[in-house]
Amino acid sequence: DQKFGYTFTKGLYTALGSNLAFVGKNNKFNGAYDISKDITYIDLYAGKSVKDWTGKNLIIPTVSHELTHEMEVKSLELFKTMSKIVLDGLEKSTGKTRNELISEEIDRLDKKHPEEGEHTEKDAISEIVARACEDLLAESQEAKRMFKSVSPDEQKTLVEKIKSLIQKV
Repeated sequence: DQKFGYTFTKGLYTALGSNLAFVGKNNKFNGAYDISKDITYIDLYAGKSVKDWTGKNLIIPTVSHELTHEMEVKSLELFKTMSKIVLDGLEKSTGKTRNELISEEIDRLDKKHPEEGEHTEKDAISEIVARACEDLLAESQEAKRMFKSVSPDEQKTLVEKIKSLIQKV
């Protein structure tokens, strides 16, 4: 429900001390993290501009996606840990190598956003990880599955980094 998505997102960004702006009926994006301004934009009608929209509220998955991009900028070590978890999980679940996953994503990005020029491995990893994290706030089972897919030492490191990041806020 849109109202819950709005309320949840506003509260989350306030708690994190992150900058947020809601926009209405944006046909270019559901959400975007602007690095230069350190602000995340979320479309209140996220998903409704997509041709095959199913009526599902996309605010929370969009927030998860954009928070991942923000994490990449503000906590690169945490992002690297998430990248390893996501890419390792995708290699296991798809049977594709890391290089194949990255190459496919570069091709997808180049086709979807030709105005941005050629995309890099860094761009591809950023989007792969952000898309994989879209359901983490809404789907705690997926978060648990991803978390359990790494070793106990990696789990401990990830939890410690998240705690540290939260304490800094």
